[in-house]
Amino acid sequence: MNAGRELYSMAGVPKRHKDFRPDHHNKDEQWRWNYDKLKNLLTNRGIAGVFGKRGAGKTQACASVIGFCCLNLGKSAKYVKAFDLFLSIRNGNNPSSNTTEKQEVEKYCKPFLLVIDAFEVRGDTAFENRTMDHIIDRRYDEQRPTILISNEDKSSFSASLGISTLDRLKEGGGLIEFTKTSFRGSEESFYVLQQKQRIEKEDLERGIEF
Repeated sequence: MNAGRELYSMAGVPKRHKDFRPDHHNKDEQWRWNYDKLKNLLTNRGIAGVFGKRGAGKTQACASVIGFCCLNLGKSAKYVKAFDLFLSIRNGNNPSSNTTEKQEVEKYCKPFLLVIDAFEVRGDTAFENRTMDHIIDRRYDEQRPTILISNEDKSSFSASLGISTLDRLKEGGGLIEFTKTSFRGSEESFYVLQQKQRIEKEDLERGIEF
């Protein structure tokens, strides 16, 4: 296993979204425009907030950016859902845990790229808000790109991000909306499955490109 592939395998990308090839698997213009904007985040090293309805391709686009980051740039990345992030950090306070809270927080500060999905599924407690602000602030200071994904509308998502994070978004990726009603059950979804089966073997033999 080469270094890029190993980084990709350790990034935590959900199985459903692994090895997706944007050039082959999605021809929707708006989706590709947003995907390219998210890729630019790896250069300007900012923060992006991704929002839109369920099934609009948000997670798939961000998972593809992780693939580009690991396989093309050779840089580390981490995918996590907000609920799981806080579960792991709280587990650091458990006396029987093999890690500390500080070590768990560091796990999300260290990767070059961090993608936090389902941002709206969290308790909105003082602890969670302080922890999230700390992680985002650390990554911002160290110029590590961060992508936050939510199924909320723009107004609700902006409110949950908070003033400080919203202000930092202005320097990087900003707010990126996915407007597709849903790819699930659509012709595009069927096309993805057809194309993925047809080219998977070929892509693995020639090397993966995102």
